[in-house]
Amino acid sequence: MSLTLLKNIIWTAAGFLILLYPTLTLAAPGTDRQETGEDIYLQQRVVDKGPTITAKELIERLTRLEERLTKLEERLIRLEERLEEGQKNLQAQINDLKDFMLWGFGIMIAVMGVIVAGMFSLVGFVMWDRRTALAPAIKKTSELEEREVRREEREKKIEWVLKELALKDTNVATALRTAGIS
Repeated sequence: MSLTLLKNIIWTAAGFLILLYPTLTLAAPGTDRQETGEDIYLQQRVVDKGPTITAKELIERLTRLEERLTKLEERLIRLEERLEEGQKNLQAQINDLKDFMLWGFGIMIAVMGVIVAGMFSLVGFVMWDRRTALAPAIKKTSELEEREVRREEREKKIEWVLKELALKDTNVATALRTAGIS
């Protein structure tokens, strides 16, 4: 219930009591005033339900009502202040959480970028290393192949020379046959 509505209800009730008070008091038994029909009606409606209220009691009740109303207003103001402070704190926490998440995603993307760059660097290094590691082996293999070709050519030449010599010398021919070279 809003504070303004509560105030209006209290002031309406207080105004109703103030308006009825003189009529009820004057119409009460033992007064000098002559009772009217309206006074009698009001007297029956109100007096039958309870005793009449004096002006002093009415003022005391209104004063207490005003005091309670001011306390309620103060309490409502404090509650609104606490609510606003809570909303500010909640918004600050939400903003902190957003900042944290943005930083987290930024760091995560940076780490992923470093990992991808590292992977490409590793692939490039492996390719370079294989080429440089294979280059000496290829060079050595080609040198060995050249040596083998030269050795075979030399053996063929030596075999040809020995065959030519075996035609002139029988001892060389016998040695060649024994070795399996004819």
